[in-house]
Amino acid sequence: MSGDWILPDHQRPKRPGPPAPVRIEVRWRALMAPSGRILSCGLYEHPAGVELRCGYDGDDPVRTRVERSIGEARTHATAWLAAIKANGSCTELPLDA
Repeated sequence: MSGDWILPDHQRPKRPGPPAPVRIEVRWRALMAPSGRILSCGLYEHPAGVELRCGYDGDDPVRTRVERSIGEARTHATAWLAAIKANGSCTELPLDA
C-alpha cells in the first residue's frame, strides 16, 4: 500500500461546508440581564420557506423555527420577544446599534 494518507503528518483535506443561509432581516435585538450579552432574532432564506433564528451574537442559534411565509415568521419573532420581555430580563435595543 502506498499513499500520503499513511504518513503520520497527513491531514485530510477539509470539505467545504454548506453555504451560510441568506439573512432576510433582523427582527429584534435585546440586551440580556444579568449576562450583558446580546440576543438577536433574524429571518433567513430556507428551502421550505423562512427560517426564524434566535441566538446570542457569535454563537449557534438557541432556537429556530421554519415557517412557510415571512408573515408567519415575523409573528413568531414578535411572540418570542414578548415572552422574553415578560420575564423582565432584557432591554430591547435599536436595530441600528
